[in-house]
Amino acid sequence: MIIACIVAAFAEQKIAIGGLTQIANRLRALSELRDRTQGKIDFLEEALRGIRVFLVVKWGLLKGKTQIVGSLLVSEKATPTMEFFSAFRSAEEIYVHGKWVTVPIKKFDVVSITECLKALGPAET
Repeated sequence: MIIACIVAAFAEQKIAIGGLTQIANRLRALSELRDRTQGKIDFLEEALRGIRVFLVVKWGLLKGKTQIVGSLLVSEKATPTMEFFSAFRSAEEIYVHGKWVTVPIKKFDVVSITECLKALGPAET
């Protein structure tokens, strides 16, 4: 439900179905981050407590198509201001076919996960 809420916020920005699918896949991958860090990073918990958490999606031209080339969860609590601004670099290095490639960023989309969760209403206990 949370992923659907966040994807809906991106859909309002007129992102194509393929892009929305990529965002949903990225969110699932980012949610696994908590498992790999033994719960030390829990952006969802922070968002539920009202701490501002954002998903930044970076789009670049790759293989002749505009695609997601990076995504980042940013929390006002855990992320120093300079790190937040560094999320908006003009290029992203990604690993493609066995080598690192620098892809220019064409645009950024940012959605507040905190606001999405507020829109869902109070959590049931």
